[in-house]
Amino acid sequence: DLAPLGIYDGIVNAADVMVAERMVLGLLPQDALAIAHGDLAASGASAGIIDTADVLLILQRALSGP
Repeated sequence: DLAPLGIYDGIVNAADVMVAERMVLGLLPQDALAIAHGDLAASGASAGIIDTADVLLILQRALSGP
């Protein structure tokens, strides 16, 4: 869950995908709290940033529903 307005609601949805995309493009900063919520580390090893792989995992979770 990434917070478009700084409010973490615990739900992964389209807004989280958009926030992650903006972070990957450098349009939003990646602070420690955002990285803790959005760096999903599919391989088991955290990259320490939110990258394209994380965006794809967030999108997958958003599409699978709560």
